[in-house]
Amino acid sequence: MNISRLVDLLLTLFFGLIGIAAIIMVGDFPFRDQLFPVVASILIIIFTIGSGATIIRNMRLGLDNGEDQENIRPSEGRAGDGILGVQQDFKTIRRIIGLITLLVLLVFLIGHMIAIPVFIFLYMKLNREPLWICLVSAGGFYALTWAVLIETMNVAFPVPYLFDWLGL
Repeated sequence: MNISRLVDLLLTLFFGLIGIAAIIMVGDFPFRDQLFPVVASILIIIFTIGSGATIIRNMRLGLDNGEDQENIRPSEGRAGDGILGVQQDFKTIRRIIGLITLLVLLVFLIGHMIAIPVFIFLYMKLNREPLWICLVSAGGFYALTWAVLIETMNVAFPVPYLFDWLGL
């Protein structure tokens, strides 16, 4: 079994668990406030199942097992890296899980409209993107989200916990 396929499978499972957790966490919200998170979570779970099934199928068929060293992903290392490639994979997993956990916490604490652009900005800066690209991406996402979800669809986002605690 290729370690990178196992990494992909674990991350896919983690996304599915986040979708399930989101559905459980908004269970007490009014129906209108539940609608967006539940629909988004259901889509995440559907794509997780499809992605997981594809990864398992490819593992069973022996496809994409890293034989083509020229097209290998950076986290896999090169042939002969041995334990260094595995350590890099686990470092990548820890980073991704940490960032996803940060995103989920930010969404619940400060709300979707602030958390997602902040996350986009931080993620892009961690990947050493130029400042202007980070700002344009985060700002563009905010503008697109505001135009589509708030102005066009009138989606009511739940009040973030931090705002509720501070009485804002």
